Amino acid sequence: MKQTVISFSIFFLAGIVFSTYVHETSGSNAADLTSLKQALSSQEWIAREHAANEIGMIGVDAKEAIPSLIDCLGDEEWRVREAAANALTAMGREAKPAVPALINALQDEEWRVRQPAAYTLAAIGLASVPAVTALIVALHDEEWHVRKPAAMALAALGPASVSAVTALVSVLDDEEWQVRQPAADALAALGPASKPALPALIVLLGDEEWQVRKSAALALGALGPAGQEAIPTLKKTRQDSEEQVRKAAADALDKIVK
Repeated sequence: MKQTVISFSIFFLAGIVFSTYVHETSGSNAADLTSLKQALSSQEWIAREHAANEIGMIGVDAKEAIPSLIDCLGDEEWRVREAAANALTAMGREAKPAVPALINALQDEEWRVRQPAAYTLAAIGLASVPAVTALIVALHDEEWHVRKPAAMALAALGPASVSAVTALVSVLDDEEWQVRQPAADALAALGPASKPALPALIVLLGDEEWQVRKSAALALGALGPAGQEAIPTLKKTRQDSEEQVRKAAADALDKIVK
C-alpha cells in the first residue's frame, strides 16, 4: 500500500510540474508541440519525461521533435532516456537520424532504456543497418526484454543482417520463448543464407511453444531446396496440435521440394 501511495504521488507531482511548465511557456495550449519541445529542456526531469511521453503519444506527426528526443537519449535521468526512446519508436522510419544515438543507447546501464532503443531500431527498418553489430551484442543481453527486440530488429533488416546468423542460432535455445521466436523469424528473413541454422531449426520444431514451432517451420521453408534435411521432421509437424503450425510445415515442405 505504501509503495502504491508513493507511486501515485510521483505521477501526481509529475502532472503538476509539467502543467506548470507548459503554462509558463505556452499559455493555454498545453498540447502545443512547441511547448512540449521546450519542456524537454526543463530543469525538472519529471517534466522532461512527461513531455517525451506526450510527444510519443502524438507519434509521427511530432517528427519535428526528433532532434530534441535524440538529445534526451543522453539525459542524466534514465526515465527521461527511456521516454525519449519510446517516443522515437512511435516515429517509425522517420527516426532514422537517431540511429547513431540508439546504438549508444543499446549499451545504456538501464535495460529499460536498452529495450525501447532496440524496438526503435526495429521500427526504423533497413536504415538501421549500421546497428547490426550492436544488435548482435544485444542478443546476449542479460535481460530477455532486450534480447527480444534485438532479434526483432535483425529480422526487420532481412538479408542485411546476414552477419548475425551465428549469433541468432546461439539464441534459438534461449530460456525465453519470446526470444526464440523472433530469432527464428530473423533467420527466416535471411532465406538460404541461414542454412547454418538448419540443425537447430529442426530441433526447434519440437519446441513447447507453438509460436516458436511455427516460426521454425517458416524459417526452414525460407531455406528452399537447401532445407532437404528437414523434410522428415516437417512431415511429422504436419500433425501438430496447432493449425498454424501444421500450415507452416506444409508450406515449408512445398518450398523445399520445388
